[in-house]
Amino acid sequence: MPRWPDISRVLRFGAVAAANDLRRSTRLWDDRTLYQKAFDYGLDWFFTRRGYTPRMYAGAAMTTKERKKIQKDKREFEKELGKKFINYERLSK
Repeated sequence: MPRWPDISRVLRFGAVAAANDLRRSTRLWDDRTLYQKAFDYGLDWFFTRRGYTPRMYAGAAMTTKERKKIQKDKREFEKELGKKFINYERLSK
């Protein structure tokens, strides 16, 4: 993917939309209703944005107090195991 985020998003959306069209045997110009096309391509667009994962939404729903408690529990668990957990969300950015 290119280094420019806007072009990257457009290319990612195009690739995912084309793959989903192939999977669903649909085309942009087929005879689905406009509402159905908007819904299908809207879902494609939503799920191709970078970094939007279910874990991210779950984290956004937590309060700061809950998040700090989870981080504290994680540190205690790591200490018990003697191993560190990898933060995959930071690696993907």
